[in-house]
Amino acid sequence: MSPRVTKSSRETVILDARIKTGRCGDQDETTIRTSTDNPTTVNRTPDTVATHTLAAFCGTLASTGQSATGNPCRVDILSGPNAHAPPAAAITQCLTWALAPQRAQVRCWGVTGMPIALCGHGLLSCAHTWLARWQAVGTLVMGHTEVQCQAAGPLVWLQFPLVDIATVTTDLRLAALLDAQPLACAHVGAADGYLIVELAPDFPLESIAAPGQRLQAITDRALIVTCASSTALADADALIHCRYFAPQHGSAEDTATGSAMRILAQYWRAAGLGPRLVAYQCSPGGGLLYSAVEDNAVWIGGKVIDQDQHND
Repeated sequence: MSPRVTKSSRETVILDARIKTGRCGDQDETTIRTSTDNPTTVNRTPDTVATHTLAAFCGTLASTGQSATGNPCRVDILSGPNAHAPPAAAITQCLTWALAPQRAQVRCWGVTGMPIALCGHGLLSCAHTWLARWQAVGTLVMGHTEVQCQAAGPLVWLQFPLVDIATVTTDLRLAALLDAQPLACAHVGAADGYLIVELAPDFPLESIAAPGQRLQAITDRALIVTCASSTALADADALIHCRYFAPQHGSAEDTATGSAMRILAQYWRAAGLGPRLVAYQCSPGGGLLYSAVEDNAVWIGGKVIDQDQHND
């Protein structure tokens, strides 16, 4: 069932229709603009209050024994706003700071140093960190998007707005790219948004070679490949599998992709799989993601492990 939600006056979420992995907003080196569009001038480099090295969307799927190492992320909690990107690193880096009680700003950068417009595993990692401090439901702000977050048992949950998904004619070149025959395709967002490709049930997604730059000859969209699984689950309506490729946005393949799960939750519900799904992301490291679709929102959940912590 869906996670229990505490209603608040800030529950309405603002959606940038072009949410994707890629360049982030119009922030410059001297000013941060919050979701209320009030500029906050950065007068000095803020202090780092705490640093956490985490893995998001990790765990073991009991019904199959598949394990997921999750997507690694470094989270720096700052004493105030920061407009400067951190140096490129081997894992995603997120900077976050308090805006108000139970409300925080988040900015994330990928391993290539590119800013990420909406980072699912970064938001989940930041939510895990802030929820431990707040001990209450809160809100994270990333670019023009506000995401409510809460903990429920071992999982952290993020609430996203619904998106428009449009079924499209299958590009015949995709069969050669994936060495598999697509059953259906759909688009989300603008021309550099997402392309969903559905394959036959129980297709071995691990066998697909990462398309790399060959993908750009077909589309500017990030590619989500997915299939249904015949494995029955006791605590969800269905199990799905997926992989995510976005070389044009600096990610040859993502380990565990919360922003993709938000889309797949809606896609598969429309296909009749039900509102509560579990997804195993068949990347080399593996990701384990959960979803619950409601009338006007979708919740994405996952387990976060704090691998290391340093406090000043």
